[in-house]
Amino acid sequence: MDPAKSECPSNTGGDQQANDNKYARSGQIVLRMPKFKQFSKGPGPKFVFSAPVVYINGLPWRMRIDRCVAHVGIYLHCDGDETDAAWSCRAAAQFSVVSK
Repeated sequence: MDPAKSECPSNTGGDQQANDNKYARSGQIVLRMPKFKQFSKGPGPKFVFSAPVVYINGLPWRMRIDRCVAHVGIYLHCDGDETDAAWSCRAAAQFSVVSK
């Protein structure tokens, strides 16, 4: 499996968001990873993205989880304007990891 294309199904309501306001000032992205222990120990993709993207304030956002040797990294990723070198974005985020 190509790690760049690895995506994990999430409970974001992305299909419903097409009907909702993509310019809401806040939002929630939930990434469910049922086989987290297997992912963290490998083999397999070194990272996964949540799918689909969630639009907040008009920008597409998603989560990324990276598997490293001694830890797992959790990141918030904005797929904004990557063609403009001067483009930037500032955001505040809160992460929670819940074991089920």
